[in-house]
Amino acid sequence: MKPNCVEAVVFDLDGTLVHSAVDYAKMRTKVIDILVSHGVKEESLKEAQRLWQLMHEGEKQLEEMSYGANERTEILDSLTRAMNEVELESVDKVTPIEGAKDVLIKLKEMGIKIGIATRGCGAYAREALRKTGLMEFVDILLARDEVTHSKPDPRHLMQVINALGVLPGTVVFVGDTATDLQTAKDASVTFLGFAQQDQNIERLRNAGCETIMEHLTQLVDFLSR
Repeated sequence: MKPNCVEAVVFDLDGTLVHSAVDYAKMRTKVIDILVSHGVKEESLKEAQRLWQLMHEGEKQLEEMSYGANERTEILDSLTRAMNEVELESVDKVTPIEGAKDVLIKLKEMGIKIGIATRGCGAYAREALRKTGLMEFVDILLARDEVTHSKPDPRHLMQVINALGVLPGTVVFVGDTATDLQTAKDASVTFLGFAQQDQNIERLRNAGCETIMEHLTQLVDFLSR
């Protein structure tokens, strides 16, 4: 994609626009405890590397155990509440990524729409953005608990893009994980990686990410070519 064809930029949130303080180990433990209490095999859950994989495995086993649709919904809702609670416990410690506000201001000046697709819950995401002074620049935000299919499902990203009123071919998705990269690939959307730590840069490279920014301000340089 030619940078001057970009009409919108969609961002991941934690690790991309804000420094998160979420205790993911605590969240993982809570999710595992709830699933195990309903008969899901603990050993299979511990093999899952990411929370979304943990949720996927748990949901699959609940269905295999012949839980009805309403029962599964109740269990999944309890998981969502537990994750939301852990996220909201940390929101006062959130800080903006260096240069994030300046980048969002510049994007607005360039006439580029701004969206967010996050696996955080809506209450956490909006408070994190409000606290860091970034919410006023966001046109559309869709969180984990506001979509039927959340990342890495590409429908999450596509729902944000559709709400922005632009075509996928005019969008850049910025994220910090291989999961974000896969989401963009599956949605046929241009992806720009953002990582500041060597291990995260290496993960993105190993996943096939072609462009990795170490400073968020590089996004403006990319779009200004």
